[in-house]
Amino acid sequence: MDKVNKILQFVKNGTPQALARFNDGEMGIVFNKDFVAARGHQKGSLELQTALIDAVVYEQKRYWKGYPCPLCYPKLHAKCVDAKYINPNYKWNTSAVVNTNRNLQVFSEGLIESLMGKQVVWVSGDNQKLDKLNLNIVRHIKAPIKNAWVVYYDLLSRCVNATRPRRVFLFSLGPTSRVLIRSLFQIRPDCTYLDIGDTYFPETQGGYRRAHLGKVPKCEVCN
Repeated sequence: MDKVNKILQFVKNGTPQALARFNDGEMGIVFNKDFVAARGHQKGSLELQTALIDAVVYEQKRYWKGYPCPLCYPKLHAKCVDAKYINPNYKWNTSAVVNTNRNLQVFSEGLIESLMGKQVVWVSGDNQKLDKLNLNIVRHIKAPIKNAWVVYYDLLSRCVNATRPRRVFLFSLGPTSRVLIRSLFQIRPDCTYLDIGDTYFPETQGGYRRAHLGKVPKCEVCN
């Protein structure tokens, strides 16, 4: 909870930061280039695998990196440790579900409040609708919901063109989001880039994930 509160405080204060979350889908591609992630929407490739590994090991001040829970995914977490993808001395490590599970309500409500008066760029699949969000969204950068990685360089260019000091970028685009966030924070560290995943799935797509329904199995570490 302390880290989600810190992330929200940075947003409220206009302090640039980035959050990239590497859970079972992203790490699945990291360890197997042919893995299919994002509920079947993103097929892995050698290029995506290489880019994700780079995003996993990259370090920068206020670049939060979320990793799989050691209790929910013990084998995967252990593989991350063995491969030295997790630096225990890195200050900005967090959980891959820092914005969801037990923190979902705090994060979703707190982020909307923290973004009051700020300009937001939303990066997502082209199936998302934003009219139910109480945010000042100045641009909606859309990508195909299937295999968004194929348009990565176009997305990167469009995101860079949308940067302005202290703008906040919110990403809901599977593994491609993680690579974009890592690259953009290095290129323009004066903005904030947050991987929000399915936080606002009910508002943007009219459905619910397990976390919204309170059906994620209880875990003393992540839920």
